[in-house]
Amino acid sequence: MAIPIFQTGINHNINRNTVSYDVWIEWFPAFTQDFSSIGIRAEEGNSPVLLSDFHAVTSTGVSAGSTSLSGATLINMEQNERILTSASISGSTVTVRYTGPSTA
Repeated sequence: MAIPIFQTGINHNINRNTVSYDVWIEWFPAFTQDFSSIGIRAEEGNSPVLLSDFHAVTSTGVSAGSTSLSGATLINMEQNERILTSASISGSTVTVRYTGPSTA
């Protein structure tokens, strides 16, 4: 039995000097879902990009094929030894909350 893995990411693409970005989520072994409605732009400089306070993102009706989510391993985002998110599962609902410093 496969253990479900929740992954998120940002793809960056360069095509003839045009840069574009795509946000995605995936409950492995299920298929990846793209979110084209989320706007992302490049920042200048070589410093790490700060994660913006997104409050909470909740996905309902989540499934990973026939595999139960109850055994999933949740991995929170961390930067410089500070945890920035808190992920939770309740039935078929997955919530990721921002817990990092205020970005206002």
